Amino acid sequence: FTMSFTCVRVEDEGGIRVLQLSRPGARNAWTETMRGELEAALDQASRDPSVRVVIITGDPQGGAFCAGMDLKDAGGPAASTTGGPAHLDEDLPPGRPNNQQWWRDGGGTAGLA
Repeated sequence: FTMSFTCVRVEDEGGIRVLQLSRPGARNAWTETMRGELEAALDQASRDPSVRVVIITGDPQGGAFCAGMDLKDAGGPAASTTGGPAHLDEDLPPGRPNNQQWWRDGGGTAGLA
């Protein structure tokens, strides 16, 4: 695995890829940065023939799998003042239209339950 992230840790154990949400100081709270990193890690895993299973977990130091959306980081430092995170052109995955009238966990590209 060659990508490096700030909010998602990646470990390979045989054919198992473990993706760990890692913002322990914020109980692993979800951010747009984390969404982008998780999306990229999942995309990379789907293209890697040696990966047979993907497990998503939370950093145990955070005390939770994910505390939900970090409202202090709604969109991250590049957040637009005129719209929500779905209005950040530089944060949109290829093929996803901008100016969505709604926003939920990255426009449905990733969801946590």
